[in-house]
Amino acid sequence: MSLLLGLLLLAGQAAPGEVAGWRALLEQGKDAEAVAAVQKRAESNDPEALDFLAWFHDEGRGLPKDLAKAAQLYRRAAEAGQKHAQWRYGVMLDLGEGVAADPVAAMGWFEKSAAQGFRNAMVSIGVLYSTGHGVPQDNAKALAAYQRAARGDALAAFYHIGAIHYNGEGVPADPVEAAAWFMIGATRGDELAKLGLQEAAKDLDEDRLRAAAARATAISKEYGLDK
Repeated sequence: MSLLLGLLLLAGQAAPGEVAGWRALLEQGKDAEAVAAVQKRAESNDPEALDFLAWFHDEGRGLPKDLAKAAQLYRRAAEAGQKHAQWRYGVMLDLGEGVAADPVAAMGWFEKSAAQGFRNAMVSIGVLYSTGHGVPQDNAKALAAYQRAARGDALAAFYHIGAIHYNGEGVPADPVEAAAWFMIGATRGDELAKLGLQEAAKDLDEDRLRAAAARATAISKEYGLDK
C-alpha cells in the first residue's frame, strides 16, 4: 500500500468500519468493488468518500489516472473540511498538478489542514516558507512549522530541521545539532535523513558524534517521541 493511501485512511471522517472495508477490498486486489463502494458513498457528497474517490484518480488505481478530476474531487472534499484533501489539493495547487499553479492558494489550504492537526500540511507550510514559494521567504517561520510537525512525529520534519541547522538557514550552522535531527529521522526509516546524517557525519569526530546521539535522545524526550 502506498504512503499516500496510508495517510488517506488515517485522515478519515467516514465510519471506521466503512473505511476499513474499502481498504480491505484494495488489499485484496478488488479495486472495482472498492471503487463502486466509494462512488456510492460519494453520491451523498460525503467528504471522506470524495477524498478517497479523488485518490483513485490521483493514483490511477481502479479508475483512469486523471489529475484534473482528482483535483476537482479533492477541492470538493477540502471545502467540506476534509483535512487530507485540503493538504493534497494544496500540493496540487503548489505544483500545478491538474490545476493552474497557485502557491498562494496552496498555503491557504495547508493552513486549514494544519489547523486540524494534519502533520503533512505542517511540513508543507515549512517548505513554502523555506523556499519563499507563495509567501515571503522566512527561515524562522519555516523552522517553527517543521518543529510543530516534528512534535507530531511527522517523518519528513526531522530531515528538514536537520538541513536548516546543517546549512545555517536563519540559525548558526551546527553539524552536531543537524546530525541529531538526522539521527531521529534516520532511525524512523527516512531515506533523506539517512543521507543527511552521512553528510553531517563527515564533519564530526567520534566525540561529536556521541554528542549528537545524546542530543538526539534529549530531543526525542523533549518532543515526546519515545512514548
